[in-house]
Amino acid sequence: MALTAEMGKVSLSPLPDRDDLLGVGDARSSSSSSRSDGVQTIPEEIRPRLATAFKALVTTPAGVLFENEELQIGIKQDYRGSQGRVALFYGNKTTGELSNFKAELAPVSFLRVQSQNPPTSVGAGQQAKHQLAVEVLKPFDYPEAPSLFLSFTSSQGQGYSYTLPLPVVPTSFFEPVTLAAPDYLSLIHI
Repeated sequence: MALTAEMGKVSLSPLPDRDDLLGVGDARSSSSSSRSDGVQTIPEEIRPRLATAFKALVTTPAGVLFENEELQIGIKQDYRGSQGRVALFYGNKTTGELSNFKAELAPVSFLRVQSQNPPTSVGAGQQAKHQLAVEVLKPFDYPEAPSLFLSFTSSQGQGYSYTLPLPVVPTSFFEPVTLAAPDYLSLIHI
């Protein structure tokens, strides 16, 4: 089910596939892990772990978003009302530098994103931090979660390009409200 909130009303609607929060279909049905230009993409065997990590990070403030032999991406999230801070940690697991490092968020109409200090390289065995400030501008749905486009070159000259969903979802911006019983009952019209 997809949860949306618009003008004070919350609604649930079915998703095409209950295990496909992002609406991208069966990750296992995707083609190869290498593009025609030789650039490596997300390997098939990692896709199920990526989906599991995304689902877990929807409800937890920190964890590992992605990990393979070259790179580990950790995330730490904190939200207050319509604003949030997301810190991405890129850990180089190799013995060589990851150069030409680019990390960009796909522009979306429902979020204002300010990217602070994206790294241009990550040294061997080192970690680089990338801060994002996000502000929700209008209602959106889970399948519309923003994507992180990541590319880099290994010390052996191999190019990598990954597109990763970020767990910035509608419920990230929800805040609990404490109401007395009469106030709650007046809201639900009982």
